[in-house]
Parts: sequence; C-alpha cells; structure tokens
Amino acid sequence: MIRLLLFLCFTTHLMAQTPGSLDPAFGSGGIFTTAIGSANDQGTDVAQLSDGKIIVVGNTFTDASALEDFFVMRLASNGAIDPTFGVNGKAIIDFLNGEDKAQAVEIQPDGKILVAGYTLGSAGFNSVVARLLPNGTLDAGFGTNGRVVVNFGSTDFCLAMRLLSDGKILLAGRAYNGITSDFALARLLPNGTLDNTFGTSGKQMLDLFGEQESINAIAVQPDGKIVAVGETTNVTSSFAVARLLANGSLDLSFGNGGKLKTTFGTEADAAYDVAIQPDGKMMVVGQSNSNTISDLAAARYLVNGDLDLSFSDDGKLLENISMFGDYAYAVALQADGKILMAGSSSGQQEDVALFRYLAAGTPDPGFGNNGRVLVDAGAAKQDRAVAMQVKDGKILLAGQTGSFSDNDLLLARFEQGPLMSPTISLADPVAYRLYPNPARAYTTLSFQLQDAGALLLQLYNAQGQLVQSWNTDTLQSGVHQFTLHFDGPLPAGLYCLQGLGKEGIILAVAP
Repeated sequence: MIRLLLFLCFTTHLMAQTPGSLDPAFGSGGIFTTAIGSANDQGTDVAQLSDGKIIVVGNTFTDASALEDFFVMRLASNGAIDPTFGVNGKAIIDFLNGEDKAQAVEIQPDGKILVAGYTLGSAGFNSVVARLLPNGTLDAGFGTNGRVVVNFGSTDFCLAMRLLSDGKILLAGRAYNGITSDFALARLLPNGTLDNTFGTSGKQMLDLFGEQESINAIAVQPDGKIVAVGETTNVTSSFAVARLLANGSLDLSFGNGGKLKTTFGTEADAAYDVAIQPDGKMMVVGQSNSNTISDLAAARYLVNGDLDLSFSDDGKLLENISMFGDYAYAVALQADGKILMAGSSSGQQEDVALFRYLAAGTPDPGFGNNGRVLVDAGAAKQDRAVAMQVKDGKILLAGQTGSFSDNDLLLARFEQGPLMSPTISLADPVAYRLYPNPARAYTTLSFQLQDAGALLLQLYNAQGQLVQSWNTDTLQSGVHQFTLHFDGPLPAGLYCLQGLGKEGIILAVAP
C-alpha cells in the first residue's frame, strides 16, 4: 500500500550518486576491460537490454595471423561476462573470409541483435549486417545464414545503423562514385532484403558538394525524416549535414537544398554523432583540427538547418581542453536539456573523456570538474570512448584501452546524478497528487507543469538506490496525469519520487 506524504525528499541518494563519478557497482570500480582475441580489440557500439544486460560490439583478431572479425559480447548489468550468451559470453562473426569491421548495434523488440559494419573481401569493401538470436547464434531467417552483404557497385562502407519503428533497417556510410565518395544509405526489410521503396532499389547515393563525403552517424525524427551527419573534404574538411525524406530523397526544406556544411578550424572538421532534441533541434558533435591539434567541436541547428544562435552564442562550440587533442565521438541528451558528450582527451596520454554542457552550451559546473570527467583506465595506456548509452541514471561508455597495436575492450559506467525537470506549480491543488491511494501494481501521478518539457521520474529507496524510472514524452505546460507501473512488489519502507523540480514526493509503502 502506497500513501502520499507531502515532505521533501531524502537526499541520501544525492551523496551516493555524485554526477560524473564512476559507478562502483560496475566492473572494477566502474571500469571493465578484457581481451577478446589474441591481438587488437576495440569496442565500437553498445546497447542495453530491457533486463539491464549489456550488448557491446566491436572488432577482434582471433589470432595474430588472422583477419579481423566482428565480436558481440553480453554482460550482466554489473559488468560480469554472461556465459549463457554465445561461447563463454561472446560471438564471433566472419563475412566472406575477409577483414570485417563492426560499427553499430541495434536490439529488436524481440531481443534479436543487429550488427552492421563493412568487410574487405575479394570484391573489395562492402557494407554488411548480421542478425543474432538472443542466445548469440546467427539467425538463419535473416539474409543468408544470418548475414547480408550490400554492394553499391564499388567501394562502400557502412558506418551507422538505425532500427526503424516498422522493423526496417537503415544503413549509412559512404560509397565511391568513380571520382569521389558520396553519402550512401540503404534500407532493408526485416528479413534482410533490400526495400525497393527507398532510393533506387533500396539504395541511395548523394553527392552533396562534389567532394569526398561520408556519413558517420544518423538519427531519425519522429516524422520519419533522416538526419545524416559526417564530413566533406576538399583540401580541408567541414561538418556535413543532410536531411532526407523517408523515401531517401533530400528534404529541400532543410539547409541549402537539403544539405549544409559547417567549418570550425583551418585544417579538418568531422562530425561523429547527432541527437535530435524534443523541439526538433539537432545537436551534432565531433572534432576540429587547426595546426594538427584537435579540439572538441559541436554545433546545434534549428529545424530548418540554420545554426541555433542560443547555443554557445553563434551556434558553434569549440573547446581546447587538453594539450594534445580532444574528441567528441558520441552525444546524448538528458531529459532536463543538458548535453552529454563522450570521447577522449589527451594530456600526456589519451584518456576517456565525458563532458556535460548546459543547454546554452556552457560547461555544467555540477558535473565532474566544471563539466568534465577524465578517466585513465591504465597507466601509460591510450583510452578512448566512441559510444554512449544513458539509462536509469547511468552513463555507459564503450571503446578501447591499450597501445595503438594492442588494444582491449573498454567499458566505463558513470553516475548521471539527479535531473532537474520542468518546474511543478506547487500552488496548484493537483500538484503532488497520487491515485489510487493506496496503490498496488500502479499509481497515477497528477501534476501541473509551468514550462513545456519531458519528465524523467526516478524512484529511490531510503538507502539512495534507484528502484525504477519512467520517462514521459514532451509535455506542454498545464495539468497532466502519468501512470507509474511498478516492476514488482515494493518492500515496505519509504521511497522518494524525484524529478519534480527541487522537491519530490515521499512514498510510504506498507506491508
């Protein structure tokens, strides 16, 4: 039975969850490293299952003389290898007896695992995707024995993937047109065959600027439009951004004929990831080089492609944080509008870097050291994070650690800390109302928002441990109701429901 008490939340969990600190419940002090094969290993993407288990993908050499293959590994939520998956927790995937590079992972609602990348075989470089069953074996109902090869007719690479709401699979990267490389995309049906309603026979190549161009990341808007980001190079390089309609054609309402480029430095700029805000703005992150030094670079665009001047004064953020180079390879947006970027930062050596910025583009002083967290996973090792997942108040990074010739898989998990949600109108009579009361399997929260936004609601026990969390869609100002279904019976005691501004609700659960 849950009864509502109108008191301020206990703050025990705030001390246990210092924003930006490593999560001691994961791996060894928040860090997990392992060698997959006998030579160079690297993690390239990560996803979390509904039960908290973690899927990480990347590349490995099964022995020093062999060619590189995909690996897929499953871990328990605490970072322990799950021996019930594949062989001793991992699956190795080989395409065409060639050299294979995994770049992206997606989890289907039925638990099947999609892994995409590219292979170098006798026919040259081609885009590839494989599907595994939840136990780690290849899915014979997908493509040919669980594998699909997509050939654009010449040299092509798949560098990004998204699973669409209708079960179709969107691949993106670059393909050679005979003179230069173009933005290239392909869409597959759920069984792995090309979707003929996309582009030309399921494939689309876009020569945006007549330069060397590549997609490094994609995002899909709620209306089905596709935002593709990467780089375009002609002596020097710039961020390249394009928006496509769901059928693969350029969206002429965006930028200049569906495309745009943004320059930061004097040498080389590249965009590596993109996230779409609830208001439709696009957050793009990467790097910028001037005089061989790489700086963290980011830009935020309005829905029409114009730079958002409310971000970092001119829409562009350029940060020189360390002596020898800073990179942002991944971006995630918090429900409170703050921006997380992950990558690496190099002082005397390369360290895993996690940055958090306020929505206006200034470092968040409440996160790490003025918005910056650097982690050294091992003395004299080069550490790098290239992928990020944020779930249940945790920030999970994947990448590599080691030397340039002998890397191991690296995962690190950090505390996100409490989020500030839109302000609750305390004077309104429906603020902080729960019903039914008492509750058993669920309860409904009735509240009033003064400002529009999305809510992240988090339930903590009296020991400061996160019990469960819920996310709402973007809500307009006004009165709302949201039903909270509990995963299971709650032990008797006091709980704090946080996410309602500075204050929260104490829930008393009776036996």
